[in-house]
Amino acid sequence: MIEIFFKIILIYLFLLIVFRFQVHKEISNMTCFELGNLIFLLLFSLETTKQSGTQFYVYSLILIFIWGLQMLLGWLIKRQEKLKKAFGKSPILLIENGKLNFKNISKLNYSLDYLFVKLKEEGIHSIEEVNYAVLEEDGSLAVFAKEGSDYPFPLVLDGVINMSGLREIGKDTKWLYKVLKGKGVSLQEVFYAFQKNHHTFVIKKQDLLKET
Repeated sequence: MIEIFFKIILIYLFLLIVFRFQVHKEISNMTCFELGNLIFLLLFSLETTKQSGTQFYVYSLILIFIWGLQMLLGWLIKRQEKLKKAFGKSPILLIENGKLNFKNISKLNYSLDYLFVKLKEEGIHSIEEVNYAVLEEDGSLAVFAKEGSDYPFPLVLDGVINMSGLREIGKDTKWLYKVLKGKGVSLQEVFYAFQKNHHTFVIKKQDLLKET
């Protein structure tokens, strides 16, 4: 009995650490890759608690190794464009020019109640007040009102850096290249990049070709 209690405590602490480092806390914001990894860890953790003696510690080491491998793959996905397209998420438009994008909302099964709550947190009480709202890769919602200090500062126009836009936000080309690298895209791939409310958005030429 004591052994079972001890094993459950260890597995519970391990899962707490896993959830602590989980990028997306809500299931609706997880990619298929992240959700699959989480389910696999939970099932393997359950199997580990069933082991006894040295077998329990062998399974525990395997469990830690699998989690480490998942963390490494997640890190690679963020930095490799091909992997990001296969397993990651891209920013998704939920509201455009005061109108809900029902196609994207339905595809994501995104809660309208949750969307309205987030809009109220931004001081917006009507969808018509929204220029556009974008669901970020990390699951956060970026909301831009039609009026106010949300003027978009163009940073890249068809692969060319807009120096005046960078000066407006007090940044330089080194910062811009770092941002683009973090998003896994090169300058030549960018059709339009801009910043609003301290968020940087990138529209790639390849994405536009897919839509036509």
